[in-house]
Amino acid sequence: SFSASSTSSTEKRDIEQHVIYKAPFAIACRRLKKFSIASLITTVSFTPLIFILDNSLNLKAQTLMALFVISTSAASTMLIHRCISPYVAKITYNPPEAFNSSTKENSKDSDDLKQKISENKTSSKITPETFLTFETLTLLGTSNFTTLQVKSLEPSSRFFTTWKVKDDHKGNVSAVTSSGKKAVAKNWFYVQTELFDNPEMQDVSRIVM
Repeated sequence: SFSASSTSSTEKRDIEQHVIYKAPFAIACRRLKKFSIASLITTVSFTPLIFILDNSLNLKAQTLMALFVISTSAASTMLIHRCISPYVAKITYNPPEAFNSSTKENSKDSDDLKQKISENKTSSKITPETFLTFETLTLLGTSNFTTLQVKSLEPSSRFFTTWKVKDDHKGNVSAVTSSGKKAVAKNWFYVQTELFDNPEMQDVSRIVM
């Protein structure tokens, strides 16, 4: 079926990218962001109707009402963005180059690919020098990919964050959009530590902590 084929394709892509962390609420967060932006746009678009339909209020009162409606919608959108912005949807890292090329040339299906990944895990050790890519969401709900070294991270005490980029490493962090264009790198990340159920994420956690 289409659903089964889509799931298989997603799993194969994740294995090829060597996904070591995948958040369970990423899709919900993306939809919430897009709904919030759509609501703000709708609110701004229909605000002029206050001046047209409500003739019982003077111009000053209508203006204040319009500003209140827009500011309330904008505030809720920014609050959602503030909370969800650090939420990490996915973390990936690249295995050794030789393994990557071997896998692409010889793997013919998902099961074969999974087996090769499994066999390679014993030799794919996360170190402070390892580069990771964190997928987070922008204000519009699109993907932002921030790449950094594990040694760049440290624990964070800020609300709804787990890790942050060390001040002296911010210049070494880069980011791109899903289309490959340069983007503003994220400095704060929220990951669900209870999902660290593989050796790679456990190594990352040990190094950062």
